[in-house]
Amino acid sequence: MVTSFCEITQDEKQGRYLKTTQNVPEGSLILKEEPLVIGPEGVGVVFCFCCNKILNGVKIPVCPKCKTASVCNENCEGIWHSDNECDFFSKCSVQCGHFLVNSQIILPLRCLVFRNSNNQKWDELLKLESHLEKRRKCPVWKDIAINIEALFLNLGIISKVDVENELIQKICGILDINSFELRTNAFIDNYSSGPVHVLRGLYLKAALINHDCVGNTHLAIDDNYNLIIHASIDIPVGASVYFNYSNPLKGNNERRLILRQSKYFDCLCNRCLDPSELKTEISSLRCPRCKHGFVRPVNVDGSYNMWSCNTCQRDFSHSLVQSTIIEARALLNSLNISDIAEHEELLHKLLKTFSPNHFLLLEIKQNLIGLYTQSEPKVNKLRRKIELCEELLPLFRVVEPGLSRMQGITLYELQSARVLLAEKRVKNKEIDEKAFIEVLKDADSLLKQSIKHLLYEPKCSPEGRLCLECLGELKRIRSLMTELELSPCCNEVKSHRKKVSF
Repeated sequence: MVTSFCEITQDEKQGRYLKTTQNVPEGSLILKEEPLVIGPEGVGVVFCFCCNKILNGVKIPVCPKCKTASVCNENCEGIWHSDNECDFFSKCSVQCGHFLVNSQIILPLRCLVFRNSNNQKWDELLKLESHLEKRRKCPVWKDIAINIEALFLNLGIISKVDVENELIQKICGILDINSFELRTNAFIDNYSSGPVHVLRGLYLKAALINHDCVGNTHLAIDDNYNLIIHASIDIPVGASVYFNYSNPLKGNNERRLILRQSKYFDCLCNRCLDPSELKTEISSLRCPRCKHGFVRPVNVDGSYNMWSCNTCQRDFSHSLVQSTIIEARALLNSLNISDIAEHEELLHKLLKTFSPNHFLLLEIKQNLIGLYTQSEPKVNKLRRKIELCEELLPLFRVVEPGLSRMQGITLYELQSARVLLAEKRVKNKEIDEKAFIEVLKDADSLLKQSIKHLLYEPKCSPEGRLCLECLGELKRIRSLMTELELSPCCNEVKSHRKKVSF
């Protein structure tokens, strides 16, 4: 469902895309859509065709009707293995063993179901961008020809005419370029381990939304795999609707390379065309010559042949910059993931080479916030966690403005550390009741901001559960403030806060 805020339009430069028909306030619903198909993202994934649960075990049950689709149990009430799909599987020669050996055939096969069962959706599917010509000379073309196209031809699922028309290549291109990664309920745990993306889904309308490295939308996928898109900022009438296909905490070179390899286009957004990346210096190195300036790429067309200091104008080769990043990445990857001291030591070391906001340092800082959250809340650790949160928030507001789960999580962690620290200081009589109440008032404000960012998250997602935690924390803090304001002296404060890792 595309709401009245937007419409599908088309031009030569952007093709078909979504644009606003009126001014869209932040938080407004733009699109809610169920997936056309869901399937494994990679090979070796066994899942239930009915409910999408990831399956383990030697003996996998199959649908009692078609005897082909793997299921979690024969009575699974999931909705995703439709009657049309069941009939299609029954009539073709494909067997469950084919799925177990080569799970990459599942999504294109599910797409083929619509060829004879729903002409409208089949036509909409084939209108999506596939970038056939750009993929033709890539290794993926040969892989599809051998592992999917040839198998479907041998099983009689497609004809020689379909092969000549490159139908399967087109479908696979559409899936690779337009699909969304899906969290599976089986893997949603907490922020420290994180959800695992082993499934992907294709959404016909959402696939029309263009890319920008600073998007204007907030995307979430609920427990029923509905994709829900809200405006993350105020969007003016006639503007394109964007979301960021890549990771906002990666540098220009890294993001553009990913987009070029996976989406087959060169990004020319404002952030990519700015050597400073909107003054964040997220890709910049410290100048080894003058020690004051930042070394940035000279070319913003994606070639990155030369880098130059913005202060002393000293030039540096791209190969030198890349070798420096590769060496630093190797050091980061070698860290003990649970060792705070190792992380802090490497951060201190890399700050001599990279800008404070460099994407490698951002990764270390995020890891540290998670480690400090999980560790015993000592005063020095709480102070350090507060410092790190305060460093990250201004950057997040630039690269992911408006409604942002990154901001929501960090705001929660910031207030949590501040309140815990204040509780310890009250207990040690380092601050009085009045000062403690001011900390609680500040925490109240931060929690309201965090809730604003996390309010649009599905309730059963990690962020949705954190939003509920924020609401409970807000209630406790307000109750505590009332108690303290009525009390002639500061009572001993006890914390019952749950730990939520990054």
